[in-house]
Amino acid sequence: MRQPKRTSLLLVSIAVAGLLAASCADTETADAAAAAASAASQAADSAMNVADAAASDAGEALAGLGATAADAASAAADATAAGAEAAAAGAEAAAATAAAEAALLAAEASQAAADLAQATAEGNQAAVAAAEEALTAAQAAADAASADAAAAQAEADAAREQAEAAQAEAAEARAEAEAAQAEAAAAQAEAEAAQAEAAAAQSEVAEAQETIEGLMRDAMIAALDMNGDGDVLFGVATAGPRDDGAYYQALVETVEDFSAVNGFSAPIIVDNIQPADAATELRNLAEQNVDVLAVGAGEIAEPLAALTAEYPEIFWYCNCGAGYQELPGLAQSQDDGAQIGYSAGYATGILLRDSGGDTAHFIGCCDLPFEKESYLTFEMGLKAVDESFTAIYVPTGRYPFDFDNIAGATEAFASSAAEGADAVYPYLGGAHEPVVALANEEGIITMSAGASDVCERTDLHYDIAVQFDAGDYIATLLELIADGAFGEGESFLFSVGAFPFVGAKMCDPTPEQQAEFEAELARIAAGEYAEAFFGVKAEAYGF
Repeated sequence: MRQPKRTSLLLVSIAVAGLLAASCADTETADAAAAAASAASQAADSAMNVADAAASDAGEALAGLGATAADAASAAADATAAGAEAAAAGAEAAAATAAAEAALLAAEASQAAADLAQATAEGNQAAVAAAEEALTAAQAAADAASADAAAAQAEADAAREQAEAAQAEAAEARAEAEAAQAEAAAAQAEAEAAQAEAAAAQSEVAEAQETIEGLMRDAMIAALDMNGDGDVLFGVATAGPRDDGAYYQALVETVEDFSAVNGFSAPIIVDNIQPADAATELRNLAEQNVDVLAVGAGEIAEPLAALTAEYPEIFWYCNCGAGYQELPGLAQSQDDGAQIGYSAGYATGILLRDSGGDTAHFIGCCDLPFEKESYLTFEMGLKAVDESFTAIYVPTGRYPFDFDNIAGATEAFASSAAEGADAVYPYLGGAHEPVVALANEEGIITMSAGASDVCERTDLHYDIAVQFDAGDYIATLLELIADGAFGEGESFLFSVGAFPFVGAKMCDPTPEQQAEFEAELARIAAGEYAEAFFGVKAEAYGF
């Protein structure tokens, strides 16, 4: 089923509160609205405090990282110093060994000299020759050992200098690490203070929000509580089922959500109203002490001229469609069915062209004038993509207003599928979702008829959202009513291009498809097809 819409008109901006203050003739209400603006400003300041706390936390984290890096650098310097110390000790040991060896060889040379002196004294020429040879060898070895010892000592001196330098660097790194740790400790203290301020700011935000909600609820009651009982009770009348997953459900859910969010009584919903019973059902609703009575479609609007005069204390609203008479006691929303139908046809044409299809079936009720307007402009949009494309109208119900005939719609879809339809537009109420489900089974391109949120649905697949969502319309108008910017006796037009929730929307287009489609929407909004649309309206409504 259609996913519930969560429309909240309770949380408003400072600008809305300012508009309320400006539009309220009642001083007390104006003061309350101004207070809402002030509370909203306080909430913004508190939010800045929260942001400052987040920045402080980031600073603390950076300081902690700096301290950690300094500790690592200190440890590395200590390791380097220790290595240098070890190298120096090794070099000194090697120098000592070389010196000892040199001393030993020097002693051996001295012994050889003594042996030579003795041999010479004894006059033993053979001994003298041997002693001279031994002395020469011993002296050479002693000289080499002495040179090695000198070199080893030089290396030991250099290693000692390196060790002392490494120790000095390690000492400096330890000092830097200690400084970084001190900075991290200071940052931690600042962060804790900022967090405490943020907690206080969040508390202020919550308090300010409660104040805004209370003031805005008071403003809503002031605007919509027609009988002065401190509550706003909605009545909703629809021609089709309240859970149709399409046009009617959108209106019902939006009013239910609006009432729940603002703490109003649950609305009274009456659905499946037949045109012949409209006067009775609407009068029954009016007699239940409702403050606002929302009529969901033009097919049950015929009694409104009499009822708005009979019950002037009720705020009457109707999404009656284009061409319905203006009444002093009725607020109306309207849209341009030709704009919407053309956008749906154009989007369908793009998908047909890029998937190899060429035929779309428009499955409607019974060839009513507003259906003709939508169908003929749907066909116009389809052919704007490719003149060879074909659109076929398929009726499903009994005249008039039989948009909920599931059996007839199922039979119509089966016929369309058998005839090779590549796309279907189920322009229906209660029979809409069953046709979408069948299209999904057959892999046929399909689209919504009113609902704007179908691209996000997971239970059914939609290729296009054809948006004329009664829920989006009334949600927008309730804000305007609360602001004093819209009221009974006025009509509000929702047109393609002015509102993102009006007209077709492709659910999963390629970038190229989206760019092409947006360019066409811009042409619709610019009025390039206004004359052609007027011609379609003239044909559909016979003027």
